[in-house]
Amino acid sequence: MESPLRALIVDDAEMSRRITRRIISKVFICDDAENGLIAVSKFREAIDNGAPYYSNVAT
Repeated sequence: MESPLRALIVDDAEMSRRITRRIISKVFICDDAENGLIAVSKFREAIDNGAPYYSNVAT
């Protein structure tokens, strides 16, 4: 069964993105971005498509 939770991994270092993806892909559907501009674009697209990324930001 595929997880309904989606995560966006943002890091300019490809190796860091690969390692993070390997760790969290057991729980999340993962996308990645190599910079903030790409991340914002993917984030907005996900919201527009009704499939937002998981957020665990403390307020």
